[in-house]
Amino acid sequence: MRLSIFPFAAPLLFLTLTACPPSGELASTPPPQELLNDSTWRIVSIDGAPIASERPAEMRFDGASLSGSAGCNRFSGAYKVVADKLTTTQPIASTMMACFGAVGEQEQALLALLSDTVTLRVDEQGRLMMNGRSHQAVLEPQPAGTL
Repeated sequence: MRLSIFPFAAPLLFLTLTACPPSGELASTPPPQELLNDSTWRIVSIDGAPIASERPAEMRFDGASLSGSAGCNRFSGAYKVVADKLTTTQPIASTMMACFGAVGEQEQALLALLSDTVTLRVDEQGRLMMNGRSHQAVLEPQPAGTL
């Protein structure tokens, strides 16, 4: 009697392929809302360019509020996350110091990003990728109280 493994190979291959997360995704990454709750992030880049300011650029999520700085003015507002989409629920308020050159351009890009619907994704290094229609930002998680 000869046994064939073919009838078992197809289901086994199917289970193997569907059990693994897609390449580049973390299997244990929490949902975006859970990830943002009471967290602080250092802004690494805006629109692909490193932060131009010598001052800290950060974003803090506290309950339904967000606040931070792109290196010049402070901003704050309210937000919500549904699935992987972040939207602000009121216009972002900002201080109004004059910010020139690359720092001012990055700040305007970040504020424009936050006024858009932002798709959230966590990359393989644990960085938060924020993508809007015209702008994007990359943020790294920070331990509480470090910024």
